[in-house]
Amino acid sequence: MRLDIETMLRKAATRLAHKQPLEAASIYAEILKKFPHNIRAKSSLADLNKIGNEALPQGYLQSIHALVRSGRATEALSQVQVLEPMAFGSADLHALLGQAYLTLGQNTQADFHLKVAIQLQPGQVRHQLSAGNAAFLASNFAMAEYYFEMALALAPENEDVLNNLGMALAAQMKFDVAETIVAKAAVYYPDSAKIAYNRANALRDAGEHGQSILSYKRAIELNPHYYN
Repeated sequence: MRLDIETMLRKAATRLAHKQPLEAASIYAEILKKFPHNIRAKSSLADLNKIGNEALPQGYLQSIHALVRSGRATEALSQVQVLEPMAFGSADLHALLGQAYLTLGQNTQADFHLKVAIQLQPGQVRHQLSAGNAAFLASNFAMAEYYFEMALALAPENEDVLNNLGMALAAQMKFDVAETIVAKAAVYYPDSAKIAYNRANALRDAGEHGQSILSYKRAIELNPHYYN
């Protein structure tokens, strides 16, 4: 086992020496899948991410994120692609690139950058959740489900993960599975109007109209002004 780790670490170091940081990050991520407590792989990934983020101008990520959220994905991409070679190790940058590509319907490029972000910070549920949200908004519900399932493995009781996974499943007409997921969320978050409302939708779609009405009433009790 020791030899296997050392061989992989040497391969990653060789990739870095040949200016192939994404390939190195992929190797480090693979090491952490097999050996999640390996300090050298964790440290190397963290260093790559730090170097990448430090290459970005102050406030850059926030401005790009604002462009993506406002639907100006083409403008966001044109700005990001200029700095991408300098910020190869920034998980946040790759996550934003992925979201921008998803907004433009370029799923192959999106999937690549989102996976790089996850490789650089494999334990950060926010990347999987953001990827799933971007895929959902782009009406790519199967990809949204994929990323929400990844997020669920990291945070099985996260309100947004459970809720959004349920919505992605329902969008694919997997109504019974969606209701099961949102019902679990309702156990964890009995006072969430959002969960109650979306569970009502899931129950309605699953044909459970009586229970659906009760859940709608519960959502209104929790927040009379809650509509979505």
